[in-house]
Amino acid sequence: MALRYLLTGGGTGGHVTPALAIADELKAHDPAAEFLYVGVRGKAEEILVPRAGYRLKFVRSRGYPGASNPLALLWFLIVLGLGMLRAVPILLGFRPSVIIATGGYVAAPVLFAAAVLRRLGLLKSKIFLHEQNVTPGRLNALGASFADRVGVSFPETLASLPGDKGAYVGYPVRSAATGGERAEARAELGIPEDARVVFAFGGSQGARTINRAVVDALPRLLEDPRVRVIHGTGRHLEGAAYDGAADVTARFAEHEPVSGQEERYSRQDFFHDIGRYYAAADLVVCRAGAGTLTEVCAQGLPAVVIPKANLPGDHQVANARVLERHGAARVLYEGVDLSAEGAVESVSGEALAEMASGLLGAGEELTRMAEAARQVYDPETLVRIRRLIEHLAGKGPVPELPSPERRPVDRVLGLSSNALDQLLRRLAAGSEKPLGAGEQRLVNYKIDGFLAAADYVERARGCRMVGLAGYAERLPVLIRFAAARRADGKLGETPIVRRDALVGLGGLGCVSETVVETLQAGLSDPYFEARAAAAEAAAALGRSTGEPGPLAALCEPMTTRLADRSFEPRAAAARALGEIGGDGEVVVAALRRLYFDRVWKVRSAVFDAISRLVERGVLPPNRAEEEMGRVLITSTGYITEYPLKEAYNHLRHVVNGKEGE
Repeated sequence: MALRYLLTGGGTGGHVTPALAIADELKAHDPAAEFLYVGVRGKAEEILVPRAGYRLKFVRSRGYPGASNPLALLWFLIVLGLGMLRAVPILLGFRPSVIIATGGYVAAPVLFAAAVLRRLGLLKSKIFLHEQNVTPGRLNALGASFADRVGVSFPETLASLPGDKGAYVGYPVRSAATGGERAEARAELGIPEDARVVFAFGGSQGARTINRAVVDALPRLLEDPRVRVIHGTGRHLEGAAYDGAADVTARFAEHEPVSGQEERYSRQDFFHDIGRYYAAADLVVCRAGAGTLTEVCAQGLPAVVIPKANLPGDHQVANARVLERHGAARVLYEGVDLSAEGAVESVSGEALAEMASGLLGAGEELTRMAEAARQVYDPETLVRIRRLIEHLAGKGPVPELPSPERRPVDRVLGLSSNALDQLLRRLAAGSEKPLGAGEQRLVNYKIDGFLAAADYVERARGCRMVGLAGYAERLPVLIRFAAARRADGKLGETPIVRRDALVGLGGLGCVSETVVETLQAGLSDPYFEARAAAAEAAAALGRSTGEPGPLAALCEPMTTRLADRSFEPRAAAARALGEIGGDGEVVVAALRRLYFDRVWKVRSAVFDAISRLVERGVLPPNRAEEEMGRVLITSTGYITEYPLKEAYNHLRHVVNGKEGE
């Protein structure tokens, strides 16, 4: 009986092409084998699989939306359930010997349906997963518990897998992407032999960061008459939010045409014969998907790698770092750019042009990088994967697999926004080993990713981390995010993001006229926590600078917050006046309205403010002592530590200390 292989995985070419590479290898050694691919309509597999000559069936599936949106999560579960119902008759009808899954949400219905059917004894198919990235995706991390074997592309991934299921096999690349001879490819493409070719692309659907950076870099790149740029904008798939070709056209409309653009720059949406373009190239500019990087290494090409931010486990950054450590690539990290769309990930066209031009002009360095890339690629990958799958199908012995050295993973990579926030707090407290220069770059990169995230909670945490990390370059982002309304009159960020942008401002320690204006606007924000954060930021900046300076302009609006309807802004404003007030008597007179405030936390803040006035030398100790007795120090509730009394005692200690000087 012929062996049957069911392949699944997709959504993007990065999941489809490794599955097709595996299928091609199995078919070449067993022409009688039967193949069926299961994917989702409107995605990359609908184009790539029939073109490769394999049967294709469809199920329903969608990406995991996270738990923060209950309605989106419910819809995800409904669609997943419908996909599983459709997958059941496909599995029972085809009855594969081995199910080969290469990740992506497309594979979820098939894998989960297969797991249920196997548990019920209705299906005997073996399950082989392939993880392309250093950090396993959500589906493969979950599927590893019921898969028979999990092949990985990087040794670092083995530590993330249960038991002995993991097998280091490498990344499968189709021969069409690795073949090609330079002279022949250039002749077919009409490229002179002495030209310096930059091949830039962002994957099957394109990458906004790369597309825009290439357009912006073009004037500098084409200054050298030998340079030619081949640009893949990405194909717009049904339902996809990003249209690369349209975005590039719009970007070009903002630029004057440059000399040589028509003759030495070309673009198209997708490259079916990508191997020919690799063969013609001297330098690649690309994302850090494992498939792309493996293809580049197989061709022995130096690369400028721009990993995508905000992916699970930072897997693209981890992939890029592997090549960087081998000397096969240079890495440009995405930053965040303020545009009409809000904060978006970006890479400076100038930075890309400088790095690419520098490499093209350094022949020896390009040669070293090319050789390093060839050393990374393992041509035995497909052979190992085929033998492992054939063994699962009952055809052949257990293959010998390499046991590579497991290298350490970067400390910062894979951290969620919450975990990174905690790390930065430990660093600030001195309880964590200081960051190295490389780690600091990664921290800034991750913060930029959070600032540009669609989820407002991520953006808010990113704002706080700007202050914790001292990331002063992102001051303009905080100022933009803190505004209740933007300069164009449109509503600004969500209240929580505005609040945390003000918190971040306080942590940066940067005082300027614009910062003061931002804090003043924040004191009138409709959201009470934002008003409190503006006051707290002013207090923090006053402490860090040691003198009021421009912050003195906030004393009057800060005084109005002492009458705020919410107690948090009242308390924060009182403490801020203690830090920035230049006339102790004026501040005390303003604070008197809070001496009998109904909230004890506000009265505690009064003591804190007077303490700071005395410590700063703007209020005599005897005047502080006079005011102390006028503040109500009783408190309702059952608080063991009695913070109000502690604040009172602290003020008493400060006064006694000053009187003893």
